[in-house]
Parts: sequence; C-alpha cells; structure tokens
Amino acid sequence: MARNISKKGFIPIGTLFLLITMLLIITFVISSVAMKTKALEQDSFNIAKKTKEHSSKYIQVLQIFAEDGRDRTYNTIMIDMKLFGDSSPLKLSDVFLILSSDSGDAHVQLRENSQINNSVTGYLTLEDEELGLLENYQTMSDVFTTSLDDASNHTTGFDLDDDGTIDNMTIWNASHLAFYQSSDATDTPVFAALMNDSGDLLDLGVFPQTISITKQPVGSIGYFSIYGTTGAGNTIGVNGERFFTFKSMTELKNDFDDDGQVDLVAVNATHVIFQLSSLPSEMNFAHGGNLSTGAQTLDAEETIQYEGTRYADVTLSGDTTAANQIDASVTFTVSPTRLGRGFYAIEYLKRDDRWQQDMLNRGDIIRVYLEPVDTIGEEEDLSLRIIHPNIGPIFKDFYSGEIVPNQQRAQLWPAIISNN
Repeated sequence: MARNISKKGFIPIGTLFLLITMLLIITFVISSVAMKTKALEQDSFNIAKKTKEHSSKYIQVLQIFAEDGRDRTYNTIMIDMKLFGDSSPLKLSDVFLILSSDSGDAHVQLRENSQINNSVTGYLTLEDEELGLLENYQTMSDVFTTSLDDASNHTTGFDLDDDGTIDNMTIWNASHLAFYQSSDATDTPVFAALMNDSGDLLDLGVFPQTISITKQPVGSIGYFSIYGTTGAGNTIGVNGERFFTFKSMTELKNDFDDDGQVDLVAVNATHVIFQLSSLPSEMNFAHGGNLSTGAQTLDAEETIQYEGTRYADVTLSGDTTAANQIDASVTFTVSPTRLGRGFYAIEYLKRDDRWQQDMLNRGDIIRVYLEPVDTIGEEEDLSLRIIHPNIGPIFKDFYSGEIVPNQQRAQLWPAIISNN
C-alpha cells in the first residue's frame, strides 16, 4: 500500500529565490541608508565647522553716535566697534559699510592711512554739490596798452586778494614776475618764474625771446599764461604778445576721480572749466552766455567725461545780475556719476599689543567715521550694514530721534531712554 507523503513545510524553489532576492534588496537599502546618514552627519559636521570658522570672525558694534547736531542736522556718523570673543584679526580693507537714510545709501570702504576729517584725505561720500558764487577767473590782454617791464607796475586785471582793489605786477630780475597784493601792508611780492612750457627759465634781458608759458602758478593766488615773441629787453607787450592772468580755481568738495586729491572748477566769460587732479588736461563746456558783457541768462546741461569715463553731470540754470560772475542764486549743481560711493576713516580708541594699522585685532577698539549721502534730520529711520566676505552681514537699525539736540554729538544706539 503506497504511503501518503505530506507537503507541509515544503517551499517551492521559485519562492525561495524570491525571498532571497528580497532579503538582498532590503540589506542593500539598509546599507545605503546607513551610508547616506553617515555622509549627512559628516556634511553637518563640516558645515558646523565652517560656521564656527566664520563665526570666529565677528564684529561687535558697541555704540553709534552722530555729529554735528548744532545746526539741527547730523552730517557724520561714528561707529565704535571691536572683535567679538576670540575672533581672528580682520583686514579693514575687506570690511564694507552701507548706511541707509532717507536720502539714500552711502556705500563706503576704508581709506587707508586716512585723516580724521571730512575731506578728500579722510571720510567722504560723493553727493550732489551745489556751487555758490563763482567769479570769472580769467582776464586777457591781447596787446598791452602799456608794456609790462621791470621799471613800473602793471595791472593784473584782478583783485587777487579779494580786498576790493585791483592788484599789480612787474618783471623782476629778467626771469620772474612779481605780484603785489594791495592787502599786504609789507608790500612783499609773490614771485612766479618765467618758465617756458619746455622747462627753460627765460632771460628777458636777451631778446627776442619766444615765450610759451601755460598756467604758471602764482603761489596759491592764481596763474598766468604768456604767448608770443618779445621785442625789447626786460619787456613784455610791445610786440603783440598775449598775456592772460587767472585767479585760483575753486576747490570742489567731491573727489570725482577718486585719487585723494582736490578737484577744481572755474568759469570764464564763456565756459565752465573742470580740472580733475588725476587727469592730464582740463574739461570744459560752454555755459551759454558771455559773462564779460553783463547780466546773462544761463541754461546748460553737460556731462563731465574724459576718454569715455563719466565723472559727473552738471546743471546750470538761472540769471546772473552782474558782469563776470555766476551768482549764488543761479542753480549750479554737480552730480557725481558714482553718487553715494566713498570712504570711511578709522580712529583707534584702544590698541592691542598686536596692533597693526588698518587691521582690527582682538583687544582693539576702533571708531569708524562716515558721511551720509545727505545730512540726517529728525525722525529718520537709519540702517547700518557691515559686510565682510567671510561673515554674514551685520545689521544695526537705529533712529535719529524726534528732536536733533543742539549739541555737537549725540548717541543714537543704544538709544538713551529719558525719564522725563
């Protein structure tokens, strides 16, 4: 009799293969998840390490002041700061500041070895500049009615010292001009060399002499130019020589070419002239009138540029009231192309033993001076951003106050709470 064999516990070979495959897949997935988790942990560790490195360079703002409040507006912001904790030293040339006010944003960087003043050698932000009274800085005599010599004085055509009297000049020692200012009680002349543009010092005792002198300085009071050929010894003017005298040009507040040197502006009868200190030649444009003939109506809009680089836009509009001047009431605005850009200056209030100029070390406390785009008045919300490539931006919001106190300096942050 045949025996019945039970199938209980029997697993078909196909099912067995399926189970083994599933176990392998689960093992692979678990292994992959474990590896991924470990990689994420390592990434988190690296991020934390980098964050710690970045956080080790941290600037702490201590106080923010404003100055000068004596005219009920602020024109300078001062920030006291130091490094936080065990921070690494910072090169201040890598630290950029943005001060936001109602007038706009001032974007400033360090001026190295700067002076603590609001000037082209200290802290400065480029802003719209409104020029006041400008006088015609140039007179010309194509042919002298009386020659200039070494025996008598000749008019310069100018009141060089602004005392209401036209000043005089004479030839001195055949090689110089002597300029006399009527306000000088000692009658001490200001000497200027008769130096040709070629660099040769003239000897007017020998004639004929060919003269080509372009804007030779007369101390700090003006310039002169002479062109032509002399016709007699120690004399200029008998042979049709052209002679120009100039008053000093007017200094501009802005440093348009960003070189730490003063830029200049002047007007003559027909043109406005700009002299930027880093450029080899002047830039000029016609202002639309002739100031030498009397009151004029002026209307001009021009761009000051050199070899494709724009420096400023100029607006000139209004009526003059007298000859050879542009009145202060005439709109004469010079707007920088890089409006709001500029430099801050630093002062070390405390120096660490490891002090280095233009560095911020642990133990240093510095005061940063910067100029807003325009003066800050009452009830202005202000914002300061400190930017460095290795740390996130640092923000400080503060307030100018409901009333600007009539004092030179006021603390804006932390805010002072009055008990009254």
